[in-house]
Amino acid sequence: MSPQKSVTKTKPRQVKYLIIGNSAAGVAAVESIRQYDKTGSLAVVSDEPWHTYSRPLISYLLEGKTTQEKMRYRGDSFYERYAVDTYLGVRAEKLDTKKRIVRLSDGVVLKYEKLLLATGSVPFVPPISGCPAPNTGKGVYTFIKLADALALQETVTASTQVVVIGGGLTGVKATEGLLHLTKNISLVELAPRILPNALDTAASDIVKRRLESAGVTINCDASVSEVLTGADGNVSSVRLSDGRTIPCDVLVISIGVRPNVELTKETDVAVERGILIDETCQTSVPDVFAAGDCVVSHDLTDDSKRILAILPNAYQQGKTAGAVMAGQDRTDKGARPINATSFIGLPLITAGKTSLTAEQAAEQGITIIIDSDRVDSKMELRVASCELREESKRPTGADFGNRASARTGSPATGVVDSEGENYRKLVIQNDRIIGFILLGAEYTKRAGILTDLLNRQVPLSSVGAGVLQTPELLLFDKAERLQRMEGVRSI
Repeated sequence: MSPQKSVTKTKPRQVKYLIIGNSAAGVAAVESIRQYDKTGSLAVVSDEPWHTYSRPLISYLLEGKTTQEKMRYRGDSFYERYAVDTYLGVRAEKLDTKKRIVRLSDGVVLKYEKLLLATGSVPFVPPISGCPAPNTGKGVYTFIKLADALALQETVTASTQVVVIGGGLTGVKATEGLLHLTKNISLVELAPRILPNALDTAASDIVKRRLESAGVTINCDASVSEVLTGADGNVSSVRLSDGRTIPCDVLVISIGVRPNVELTKETDVAVERGILIDETCQTSVPDVFAAGDCVVSHDLTDDSKRILAILPNAYQQGKTAGAVMAGQDRTDKGARPINATSFIGLPLITAGKTSLTAEQAAEQGITIIIDSDRVDSKMELRVASCELREESKRPTGADFGNRASARTGSPATGVVDSEGENYRKLVIQNDRIIGFILLGAEYTKRAGILTDLLNRQVPLSSVGAGVLQTPELLLFDKAERLQRMEGVRSI
């Protein structure tokens, strides 16, 4: 993938639709605008020089499972097909919403009629004593963009010692990708377990064992208090909060991300951590829209407002914003956090509300149902403050269905089912699924029905009793099946 050629800076111009950002939200907006307006001038600005690509694939690039060309989010002719002028490899440095202009780092000034801020997120880099600035050639890197992956690909060899700070989704995926280049990797995570925001303890332990079997040293309940450098200023080791020192040539900081709201400074665009938007994805300033990781979204799981840094949400918001910018009546009601990935060949899908502490579960009256024949006593202790129900046999489909049906209007019910590296946790409230963790091929291969039940909030008492045990379309009644098959008259 070569850097894309941008229009020359000697031709500043007025643009009907201006999009700042070239990832999922920006791409969706382009497609949506062109669905309703074939001729209005449209421009995309991005500080990255590349054709649009899928950011979740950068770890797979490190791992050798994909190439730059295959990472493209849309085909080679995307910009030409949709008549998009591109300003790539330049930053949008200044926004004046009163004059409706955006000034770029190369001196170009663009005057817009409608503006979409799809600026995404930036890596969070905490202050660490002695740590060189990331991405300055001193051995410290972030991991969020293609350029980060390319730099690591060029730097890391089989003998390189790597420390990754951050055991969340991005940090663990970075670790997995780096394993293709070196086996000398230490992962440092402040929380008691890796993937603390995505998985509960039982599921986290399964992934942890997978990583350790691949050679990764995992340090939980730990943080990096100091970075030590050599005479050349390059990283040589890190000191942990417990006093231990880990030698390293490369330090990857992957603690998390923050909404990129830099362009909104000195404007009237309302920001509360992320950019505030309404259901049409319009900001507090008329004709200025925002979408994706930079905005505060509506989480349908618990009717809250928070950052949902997931690709499907970004794409849907971009699609809504583009339609409204082009004069259509569209709204975005919100989304549920859904992540689908894999770790060392182990597939994982998480959705909705799953990260409940024992105290939170107890407050909400959650019942944890454990198959005691396959779960050790340590796990039982971790949920001891909840109402614990042990099953003497593996629950059947009827058991699941009856529990769900009987608890209509009741507090949430959690269902935990684990066996080896296949793990499932369902969270049910008021006869509806509000979240789940599916780990391993045994459960993820049937994730579609559960995801649909979650997204459409289908009452479980209205479907077959075995839907939670063996999800499949035939468990729905005929009318429901016909509706889902979209016009197929018989099955």
